[in-house]
Amino acid sequence: MLCNENIVANLENRYIDITGNCILKKEYIIEKFYENGDLKNFIFENCEDIEKYNSEIDKNIGDNNLKLKTEKDIDYEENIINLLHRSKTWFIPEEYKKIDINEWFNSKKLNEVEKKRVKEELKLFKKYNMYDLLRFLIYMMDIIKEKKLIIGVGRGSSVSCFCLYLIGVHRINSIEYDLDYNDFFKENT
Repeated sequence: MLCNENIVANLENRYIDITGNCILKKEYIIEKFYENGDLKNFIFENCEDIEKYNSEIDKNIGDNNLKLKTEKDIDYEENIINLLHRSKTWFIPEEYKKIDINEWFNSKKLNEVEKKRVKEELKLFKKYNMYDLLRFLIYMMDIIKEKKLIIGVGRGSSVSCFCLYLIGVHRINSIEYDLDYNDFFKENT
């Protein structure tokens, strides 16, 4: 099963991960097979049965197209990059598409240090053409709050970004812990 930090929604027969993949629980494999017959377009929870099946396909047939995809096959870095490239096609309500990002952050009650940090980070978000990502994250966090879903404290380099903290993506105040936002943007590598 996916680690809790990657799960956005845990539903009856599937998980939705942080990049929008729908991972079907192993109990759902037979039902999906009888319903559709073709399982290659699904991603399944990793389990011993699927590992055995994939191993037999490897050994006896050698056709990777017949293997079942599991959550171990997900490349999150690639998925997130793809999400960034498709950001203009994200289906979010029109009012979120029209958010003025600078105005949204300026509406927060920030002290001078926080205002300076937001300004510096927003320059990089703009440089990398990621304002649509910020709009999407604002929308996503509004939905998460509305549905009363639980999110983790924070993970990886995202906790170094104060703007993401203000949106609610994580709960680590990067200014308080003196974290360098360049870690998030990978400017120093």
